[in-house]
Amino acid sequence: MTHSIQAIVEKQVLRWSLERQTAKTVYEKRHLPKPVITISRQIGSGSSDIARALADELKCELLGIRIMDEVARQSSIRKELLDTMDERIQSQIGDWIDKMFHNRKFVDSDIYHRHLLKIINYFMEMGNVVLLGRGAGFLPRIQPRLDVRIVAPMRHRKHRIMATRDCSADEAVAIINESDDRRARFIQQVFGEDWWDTRNYDLVINTENIDVAGAVSLIRLAWRDFANEHLVAGTYEATRACS
Repeated sequence: MTHSIQAIVEKQVLRWSLERQTAKTVYEKRHLPKPVITISRQIGSGSSDIARALADELKCELLGIRIMDEVARQSSIRKELLDTMDERIQSQIGDWIDKMFHNRKFVDSDIYHRHLLKIINYFMEMGNVVLLGRGAGFLPRIQPRLDVRIVAPMRHRKHRIMATRDCSADEAVAIINESDDRRARFIQQVFGEDWWDTRNYDLVINTENIDVAGAVSLIRLAWRDFANEHLVAGTYEATRACS
C-alpha cells in the first residue's frame, strides 16, 4: 500500500511541477478544467465499482479512503505534496480549514482531520481526479467540481453485502446501518453538514436500476455540461460557505 501511495504522490508532484513551469498549461488549466469529481457512497450501492470505472473512462486518478488517510498520516509524503502547492492556494485552504474548525470540539483526531482536508484540497487543485468518500464534496470549491451521490434501496444494498461478504441478511443490515451511522457522524463532526441531505450533491444516482456503465455515462455527461457552464463564467469562487 505504501509503495503504491508513494508512486501516486510522485506522479502527481511531477505533473504539478510541469504545469507550473509551462505557461501553456496555465492557460489550459484556466480554460479547460480537468475533471474533479467527488463520490459520496452508501455501502452496498456499487459506488466503488462506479468510481473505478469512471476514473478509467476519464483517465483520472482514483483516490479512495485508504490512500487519502495514509497520505494524511505520513508526514514525509504529505510534505512532498504540500511543498509543491502554490502558496496562495495553501493560504486559501488554510483559511477555509481554520473556519471549519472554529468553535468545534475535537480531541485526538483534530490534527489528522486538518491534514486530511489539506490533502484532499491538494488533489482537487491538481485535477484529473475522482475522490471516493471522506467528505470531499463538502469542501469549498476552488475549481469546477461535480459532487455525486451513489445510493440504492436497502434491499439492493443488503443482497450486495450478503454476496460480497458471505453473511446473513441480518448481518448485512447491521453492517449497512453501522456504516451509514459512522459516515453521517463523520460528515457532521468535520463539516457540520447532513450526509443524508440530497441538496448537498449535484447529482444523485440510484443504482437499483442503473448499472455501472449507465452510472458512468450519466456522470461523464453531467461533468461535461457542468464544466462547460463554468467555462462561461471564467472564474471559480468558493461556493460552499464554511461554518
